[in-house]
Amino acid sequence: MNQSPSELDQPLDGPPGPDLEPDAPSRPGPLPDLKRKTAKSIVWTAVRIGSDYLFSFAIFAVLARKLGPEAFGVFALAAAFAEVVRVLPAAGFTSALQRAREVSPEMADTVLWGSLAVASIGAAAMALLARPIGMLVGEPAVAPLLVGLGLTLPVSAAGGTHIALMLREFGHKAMASRSVASNLLGGAAGLAAAWGGWGAWSLVVQRAVSELVGTVMAWQAYPWWPGGAFSTRVLRELSGYSITMTYNQVLSVALVRVQDVIIGRFIGTAAVGQYRTAWRTVDLVAQGMIMPFTQVALPTLGRLQDDLPAFRKAYLRITSVCSAVAVPAIVGFALIAPDAIPLLFGAQWRPAAPVAQILGLMAVPFTHNRFAAPALATLGRYTTLARFSSLQLILTVVMSIAAVPYGLVAVAGAYVARAYLMLPLQMWVFKRYSGLGYGELLRSVAPAFATSALMAAAVVGLDAAAGDALRARHLYLVTAIPVGALVYLGGLWLLARRFVIEQLRDLRGLMAARGQAG
Repeated sequence: MNQSPSELDQPLDGPPGPDLEPDAPSRPGPLPDLKRKTAKSIVWTAVRIGSDYLFSFAIFAVLARKLGPEAFGVFALAAAFAEVVRVLPAAGFTSALQRAREVSPEMADTVLWGSLAVASIGAAAMALLARPIGMLVGEPAVAPLLVGLGLTLPVSAAGGTHIALMLREFGHKAMASRSVASNLLGGAAGLAAAWGGWGAWSLVVQRAVSELVGTVMAWQAYPWWPGGAFSTRVLRELSGYSITMTYNQVLSVALVRVQDVIIGRFIGTAAVGQYRTAWRTVDLVAQGMIMPFTQVALPTLGRLQDDLPAFRKAYLRITSVCSAVAVPAIVGFALIAPDAIPLLFGAQWRPAAPVAQILGLMAVPFTHNRFAAPALATLGRYTTLARFSSLQLILTVVMSIAAVPYGLVAVAGAYVARAYLMLPLQMWVFKRYSGLGYGELLRSVAPAFATSALMAAAVVGLDAAAGDALRARHLYLVTAIPVGALVYLGGLWLLARRFVIEQLRDLRGLMAARGQAG
């Protein structure tokens, strides 16, 4: 699911719109205050994302056991097209609110009504094109699911403005309870439908109920009622940012989902289910670790975009902490995937395990890409992002089509190879526009990568020495996970003790400030 000398003062796309770029006097408070807000937001976003992904993963595991690869494959093919349409109102309008210097009632009204209009048009287009899309992917059962998913788009768009306004004010605590409730109720509805024999429609029901509950709670948490002040002037001011960011977001979703369409067309629907489940499992681990940081990074970096030294310092700080959490989680899951996936989802999902192992190699691109794109966006480099995303998509399509005759593992390998092929170019682009050198970037994430490599060596060594014996006693996972965690933490303490002490000190300060506020 699924965001730089004198050159830096000249945005590549021309001067930004006056309502979208904060000027220096509007900067909120001193940097320590922003740092404290950022830390608190990360904590609450971690609670929200953690609960979100915990419930999602639990429900996903039960539904996977009940429904099987075929049903998941049909839904994944429908979702591949629905997700492209779903990002249009969010990328086109609501994300602009998080970057605005001030949000007037007129702007908020325009964003909400504009989002609803785009979502409704998208739902109608999906209904009209559902049958041709089903024929394109070679699976007629996709068509009715597309119509059902289309009906959820206006519901989701109705809450997008309220969510954006909450995030502007670092309202991540309210978002946490919203996510828990929507996932619980949506999951319960999906499970009930699955046990009622609804098949792939169970996943549509889950999505619909989650979106409805999430929208209702967003309106309740941020008590703003829209008026009728729709403004074409505001729409024009937003369009410079919105059009390019919408294009980038569409390409981002297509980049992930285009492989589903290729696999469905050339291998089959059940294979799509296996591939999407492998991807979803790795992505749940990755996003659960990375999302708390990326969702806070955009507003934080946005407030520092005119102060490049502070911008670079904040960027390095956020990415170093995120890498220390995300990289070992992604690598660790890839190591235990052959044992974990059949245990979680059932023996029918065993073919997904080697795919998940290959996708685990995305740990390095994941942790860089999830921050570089939003950071470039805050610096106004929208056209650069669009060109880069277009090249990524073209390479993914070409390399995936070349790999698909060799099976799912080859398709996953093509995706990973494309990511590493593009990584040096992305680092060069980021250096050009942010001023951050390769050495600074690499040093900020080196402790996480080095200690994750030590952890991987320890787990592989354990498997080679005693894996079979531990599996015979059903003790492999309960042994490998603690061993990997202890080796990683010990390695981090030995190789990056200063970094660990800094994070513990900041955490104590945050907890102390919270206690005083209470």
